[in-house]
Amino acid sequence: MQHSRCLGHVALVVVVLFGACTNRTSSPADGGAGVQVSASAVAGGYVGSARCGQCHGEQYDSWKGSMHAIAMRQVGVSAALPGIKGAVEVVWGQGASGRLATEEGALMFRVGEFEIDPGPYRLPFVLGGRYVAQYLVQTDGGRLQALAVGFDADKGDWFDIFPDPGADSPRQATDWGHWSNRGMTANSECISCHVTGFDKGYGGRTDRYETAWAEAGVGCEACHGPGDEHVRLRRQGPGGDRALSDAYLVPEGKTMMESCAPCHSLRREIRGGYQAGRALLDYYEPVLLDDPDYEIDGQISGEDYEWGSFVQSRMYGKDVTCLDCHDVHTGELRANGDGLCVRCHEQGFAIPSHTHHEAGSAGAACVGCHMPEHIFMQRDRRRDHKMVVPDPELTVLTGAPNPCAQCHSDRSAQWAAEQVEAWFPETGGER
Repeated sequence: MQHSRCLGHVALVVVVLFGACTNRTSSPADGGAGVQVSASAVAGGYVGSARCGQCHGEQYDSWKGSMHAIAMRQVGVSAALPGIKGAVEVVWGQGASGRLATEEGALMFRVGEFEIDPGPYRLPFVLGGRYVAQYLVQTDGGRLQALAVGFDADKGDWFDIFPDPGADSPRQATDWGHWSNRGMTANSECISCHVTGFDKGYGGRTDRYETAWAEAGVGCEACHGPGDEHVRLRRQGPGGDRALSDAYLVPEGKTMMESCAPCHSLRREIRGGYQAGRALLDYYEPVLLDDPDYEIDGQISGEDYEWGSFVQSRMYGKDVTCLDCHDVHTGELRANGDGLCVRCHEQGFAIPSHTHHEAGSAGAACVGCHMPEHIFMQRDRRRDHKMVVPDPELTVLTGAPNPCAQCHSDRSAQWAAEQVEAWFPETGGER
């Protein structure tokens, strides 16, 4: 599911956020009663990013254009919805289809599959949108279900986010990963990393969700913690305890890394209520390297995100953090191409005598060899943050992947190992 995790839109009380979408058009599945989504506010002292922006305008303006800011938006907040121009017919997996269209002022979804109630269903929220957008469908029991179809903003087309299982095993409504089933329930699988101040609100006895959040999108307080105490102390002027206020809201170093990890790692939640600055392991159990989502040498295999890879790297061991490469508020890289790497590493690495590839080619780029790309959800490109040293010999011995094969798929790992050893004989092939 898309974790790309509301421009200028702050919903401090969830009843406001849900005001236009607490009920979908009734259908036989719910006896005509519609679906009521939680309208309770999230406690915990959140004030909203717009309030932060009143004093921190420069930082707020930088954040507003970030992927964090649009991680989740209420449909209708922006007139330009990703991929929606009039009525849209979408198709995925063995001809399964649906129709997205505005009906009576709301974006609705009608199912083309015969084995499930055709709807219409309301689509109150969209996840992401800069590169890949995924819409949420409102169904029974307070559930928000993520459609198994995404919109590719770069290519301008809709696509199935799962690999085609083949004609012999079409995806059924009873399958865990079907858009209507529990594997695609965004309340438990997605939303926590797309909003600020999240409360899952699941009732085990009733099997219902009363999910709530303080703000749609990953706002200021997702990284700095609830801001009410900060605001209160600042309002006291020079007499306020500014040292306490600032120290609490500006996590640094490993503390900052752990504030990123809940959403930028593969992990299991063991306790709810995490806030930035708290100890990660008190709330989450990171998936270990013996999990199938990692390769035998720790490279990413499944949808692992960045943290679990980065903490294996030499960079992390030298106290490099996310913010050494990424701007703190925009999330963008601090420099383009090899310019990012040579800020710390010798210029001599970014030359053909080291890369052994023609300048300007994919193989000459630092990230081409040391941060190979992997594709998830069929279109979402992510780089491995383990900062690997290309080692085709390890591929020969263990089957672990190596970056050479991404460009030289027609060549064997043994060929690549011999090439690397010939280039770096003094190190036995290690770069």
